[in-house]
Amino acid sequence: MQDPVNLNLLDEIMAHMMGRGVGYKLGAKAPSLGCDTLAIEQIDCSGFVRYVIARCSGVIVPDGSQNQLDWARGNLNPSSYKYAAHGEGLYICFITPHIGKEWPRHVWLMRQGYTRESCGSQGVTERPYNTPILIDNVSATFDLPCAKE
Repeated sequence: MQDPVNLNLLDEIMAHMMGRGVGYKLGAKAPSLGCDTLAIEQIDCSGFVRYVIARCSGVIVPDGSQNQLDWARGNLNPSSYKYAAHGEGLYICFITPHIGKEWPRHVWLMRQGYTRESCGSQGVTERPYNTPILIDNVSATFDLPCAKE
């Protein structure tokens, strides 16, 4: 990944999407990666991560959590989830798949100890990094390059 993520823009996008109550729907994507947040009514986890990274850095990551995990492995530096929870910057995280499955069930971004994600129970939201379903099942975490604030 070459272009750093603009963290101020990330915070703006999160505020807009959370304020509007953008919901979660499996398979839902943004109409385009350059669209305004007003055009998004529902979005799934990988669609959210893809949209935010594209809007905040111009980098186009693939869609789908497994494809994003493969992309992260090939383009980013791995990190520990505990370090990422307390570190500065932005991280992309993946949850352990169900037994017998080969793909992650969930992907999210983490910044300053809180998630930036779209999840089934809440839509676009923030949760503490140590939310049990996440911290108990995280399988991979990667450091995303960020622009200095």
